[in-house]
Amino acid sequence: PCKAPREVPPLDLFREVPARETRILLDRQCRSLHVANFMRFGEERSWLFLNVDPYVAVEGRRYGSFFAGMLRPAGLSPHRVAVELIESPLADEGALAAAMGYYRELGCIIVLDDFGAGHSNFDRIWRLNPDVVKIDREMTRRVTVEPLARRMFNGIVSVLHEAGALVCVEGIETEDEALVAI
Repeated sequence: PCKAPREVPPLDLFREVPARETRILLDRQCRSLHVANFMRFGEERSWLFLNVDPYVAVEGRRYGSFFAGMLRPAGLSPHRVAVELIESPLADEGALAAAMGYYRELGCIIVLDDFGAGHSNFDRIWRLNPDVVKIDREMTRRVTVEPLARRMFNGIVSVLHEAGALVCVEGIETEDEALVAI
């Protein structure tokens, strides 16, 4: 007999990232669930932010077309979907740029998450040309306590604007952080 499904906390689920096809299938199930939950709200003017692992963005094509076919039956227009590339290493950044080009061609908004941390750097900005760049919360914290970080912050934001991106400052928890973001 089959066991009844049980709830699994997300941290437990993603603690050990599965490999290859299992990783792709898990990602697809999560995105489908997220789209279905979003559509239940009935909000017609909001963006849906979907986190995408660079590995999944590049390797997912090997397992057949999925993304556009997921949106159509749900009645979700691609221009309302913000594909948010998480900060994660990938050996073939050129393949990542091509994969993100696919989402852009569909009409999705391209978002680079955690800018200033690890692999979300200026090289990715230049290569992917995102519509939105989310500043990492650690950078937000640092600009309130480190004079050099504060002096550099306006220049970093200006460069991102020059690249054509909207800038979202993550992790605002204090008045000082809000003032710096403004």
